[in-house]
Amino acid sequence: MKPIKHCRVCEGPINNQNRGHSEYCSKKCEGVVHGYGESYTRKLSREKLRSLIEAGTAWAPPAVEHPKHLVTGYPVLVVNDVHCPMQDAAWTEQALVTAEKFGCRTCVINGDLIDAHQISKYMGTEFRGTGTLEDDINAAEKFISLFCDLFDEVYYTLGNHTNRILSRMGGELSIQRLFKMISDNPKLKVSSKTWMIVNENIRCLHPRAYSQIRGKLTADLALLYQCHLITGHHHHTATTVSKDGKWQVVEVGCLANTKLMSYVQNHMNNMPTMANGFAIIMPTGEILNFNEFTHWGTFGLPKLGAK
Repeated sequence: MKPIKHCRVCEGPINNQNRGHSEYCSKKCEGVVHGYGESYTRKLSREKLRSLIEAGTAWAPPAVEHPKHLVTGYPVLVVNDVHCPMQDAAWTEQALVTAEKFGCRTCVINGDLIDAHQISKYMGTEFRGTGTLEDDINAAEKFISLFCDLFDEVYYTLGNHTNRILSRMGGELSIQRLFKMISDNPKLKVSSKTWMIVNENIRCLHPRAYSQIRGKLTADLALLYQCHLITGHHHHTATTVSKDGKWQVVEVGCLANTKLMSYVQNHMNNMPTMANGFAIIMPTGEILNFNEFTHWGTFGLPKLGAK
């Protein structure tokens, strides 16, 4: 009686009658070594992928960036939707005068510093005519330079208009690299996220969604995330609370000249009337929302556009 041979792959017994000449108990095991059969293909695929990852040559997404977190005992100015080069000079001046009055040392630009209509996929961008993306970036450069001169720190969160540039680049350009080309001032801190945290439980957000009902979207998000919430993007203004009454809800008006917006000049729509404005986060946690209805004298401030 011939001794029992064992397979080189699975170590099972080899049938002496059918495969006595082989070192493998079956075609399947033979395929693992000699390069044919489904099991070999799958094994090779896993081994190849593992080797690529271990060698560091396989693509992997970049590490997730933590949200910017500002902790300060001073008031914080929050502006958004500047849409350079369509910034409103009077409202920008009023925001800076108010920030000086309150002693703000930090500013949050809560998205959409650059308009970038030239690379928009949406209709209605024809209103600006022949302006170039270079015009937008030059205006943004001057805007950032001014704010960095006046504040100790300037934070910027990602807005949908800025994201137009990143999207057109197909992900080949980060927002940090884009803003390095606009300004290399170390006071400017740029986030790839659409939101940041101020003093633990206040968040500044530039949402992707939009609601025609003032305050509704922000109130829903404040309730969902259990935080005080300040949002831009809407181009209107609202101050309310979440449904449970626990969280402040502020929708901040824009710093852009609304008369230059195409969907104001050229189109009829049922959106809320566009409004300018800005906000200040107080050290107590109270959020002050400044808009066209603000009684400036109450705060010892000049009227909007006063000489």
